[in-house]
This record gives sequence, C-alpha cells and structure tokens, in this order.
Amino acid sequence: MTFTSIDQSLLGPYSSSASTFLGVGRNRFINGEMSIDQQNGGNVVTVNNSGIRFWSVDGNWFGSGQPASGVFTLQRLSATPPTGFTNYLRIQTTTADATIASQFYILRTLWEGLQTRDFLWGTANAKTITVSFWVRGSITGTYSFALTNATATRFYVATYVINSANTWEKKIVTIPGDTVGTWVTDTTQNLVFTIPVGVAAFRQTGTTNQWVTSGTELDQATGAVNIIQTLNATLDFTGMQMEIGSAATPYEYKPFALELQLCQRLFEKSYDIDTAVGTATGTNGDEVAGGQTGATTVTTSAIYYKVTKRVNPIVTTWDYSGTSGNGAWRSTSGVDTNRATTVVNGCTRYFGLRQTVALDYLVQCQWAADARL
Repeated sequence: MTFTSIDQSLLGPYSSSASTFLGVGRNRFINGEMSIDQQNGGNVVTVNNSGIRFWSVDGNWFGSGQPASGVFTLQRLSATPPTGFTNYLRIQTTTADATIASQFYILRTLWEGLQTRDFLWGTANAKTITVSFWVRGSITGTYSFALTNATATRFYVATYVINSANTWEKKIVTIPGDTVGTWVTDTTQNLVFTIPVGVAAFRQTGTTNQWVTSGTELDQATGAVNIIQTLNATLDFTGMQMEIGSAATPYEYKPFALELQLCQRLFEKSYDIDTAVGTATGTNGDEVAGGQTGATTVTTSAIYYKVTKRVNPIVTTWDYSGTSGNGAWRSTSGVDTNRATTVVNGCTRYFGLRQTVALDYLVQCQWAADARL
C-alpha cells in the first residue's frame, strides 16, 4: 500500500504545530507537569538570597531572592491540581517586602541552545512560539512573565490576568520570534523564562508584548502584581508548555521515563527519585570497588550515569549518615569507615572516587551529578 498524502485532520492536536519535533518534543519545557523533584523530593525550598540559585523542581527551575527584606518558598505539591495533572509548583510569600525598594524576587527556568535551535531566533526566519500554562493565584490582577536571551540584552515581557482568586485558569500567550539579538544553538544557555515574584521599578517596563533591547534587565510589567508584598500570598503553576506556532495545542504528556531522562541529562542522583539529596539513608546507594594507586591511595572503577550529561557535571558524594564529601570505605577486615572522598576522572558519562588515608578496598556512598545551566 502506498500513501501519497496525509489528511492533516488525522493529526489532531499536532496539525497546528509547526515544530520540527512533531509529536514527542513539541513542548520545550522539561518537566512542565512539575512532577519530578529529584533534588528536594517535594520538600520546601526557602529562597532568601540573591547570590545563590535555590533549585526547585527539575527542568532548571530555580528561585533567587534577598537575604532579609522578603522571603518566599518553592514547593512541589499534589493536593489540588487542575484536572489532568497530578502536581504543581507553589510560590508562597513567607516574609513580605511591602516596598521592594531595590530588590528583586524571581523564579526562573533556563534552556540551552540545543533545545530551541529550530526557533531560528536572531534571523529573518525567526519562528513564532506559543506559551500556555495553568495558573492559580491568591491575588487577582495583571501578572507578567519575561523571556530573555543569555546576554540579557533582548527582552519580551508578556502579561496575563488572573480573574478569580484561588481558581485554576489556563493562560495562552503567543510571542513573535525575535529577528535580532544573539541566540545560541549549542549546549550553553540560550533562553531565560522569568516569573517575577516581586521586582523593583528599575527592572520593570511599560513596553510589553514586544521585543525590546535594554541595557537594564527587564523582568516584569509595570503595575503587575508583586506577591512578595503580601504575607502568605500564593502563586501556583503547572502544565507549562512552549511550542512553535501561533496556537496552543493540548498539553504534551511525555512518557514518564522519557521526561525523567530529560531531567537526568541535567541532574542525576543515586537516591530514590523522591528522596532528597543529602538524606541519611543507604537505600539505592552505590557500592564500587577500588584499587591501590599510591602508598595510601585507593581509586575506584568508574560509576556510570544512566544518562549522558549536558556538560561535565559537578559531582557531590554523601556517606549514608548524610555527611557531604564523604563515603564509607571498607577495609580488608570488613570495617566501614566514613572518609573524605574525592571525585576524580569525571566526564559527561562517568566519574570515579578516591581517598588517600588507608588502603580500604571498597566504598559505599550516595551521589548527585549537577549539569544544570
């Protein structure tokens, strides 16, 4: 049998998608359902510093805040998601900043160039994209989000409205492709998506829903709601989708195993999936043999990742009591001793371990490999 044409109506939700990743991969958000939280296992993340990335759910989501003026938290929850979803990410103000004089509080996610290379941004052929998501807020009014390139010179601040407090609403925003600016297509950071929690006036803009060039970072629309100003205010998100085209297609439910692999390319751990890193446990830990490589030096064979990493990751180990930088090394007489453990011979596919105290022949430990942007 030979097919000479395809009835586009048979493609259902895919018929309006202009993506080169037809079907699987249509949605460029990783973990858009907010269901995978490898680092925290659903525990609360307190955001109280501007110089640290407070990592939340997988997919490069992190918060940045201030050390004293205001504080907010991030947490994956599952109590009351919208129909069709099982999890959502909650932002909640725990210390209010009424004035936001010069501060900024934000939630961000990042894309590498390989994830968005077919957007063709920065060229005359730049493609339109559509962002859709489910949101629920305790305060009604106009909200915004921002798209930024890696050099923080091109900005698009879009607005949307929460009409009913504490009610899930679906929002759809169509964004024209940027025909100028620098947009990379490799493993480095390319696109930044910012959800403002509270931003001072100097990082706000009244020029919304269009691309602008600015020497000052623009994160929020002038007059938009700052939930950091209200104690216990909440803002929930799930069903995050970004796709090529001028229409929002139904949310792409990737197979869980595939979604997990996309997450593990950026962050992988030995712990069970919902056990926070640093937890005192031996469950699912690694045990690897070593050999003498010096007078009192033992180096292990390689520990291989399940998924090749974006770049050579930063690897951290924990012994089973939860002490960072350690492993439990076993002597020939069968005695386990927690010792300082160094990561060696690392690359995007594997790493090794070493200790220089005694000729113990085997190590047991937990670990996490971080290749996030």
